[in-house]
Amino acid sequence: MEESRYLAVEYGLPAIENLLVDLNTMRKHEAYGDVDRPDNLDPEVVAEEIETYVERIGKLVL
Repeated sequence: MEESRYLAVEYGLPAIENLLVDLNTMRKHEAYGDVDRPDNLDPEVVAEEIETYVERIGKLVL
């Protein structure tokens, strides 16, 4: 997730590296069942983090 770190440092975007890892782990848990479900994923918090990130990207590219 080097790209997310770069975007956070270079453009001041929210750091979402851990969120991306947790979402991928959740995907693997749901699809294959071979990993434990992440304990720290609250759907409302995830939605807020994604919304904030998308809004910040919008401001950056517009």
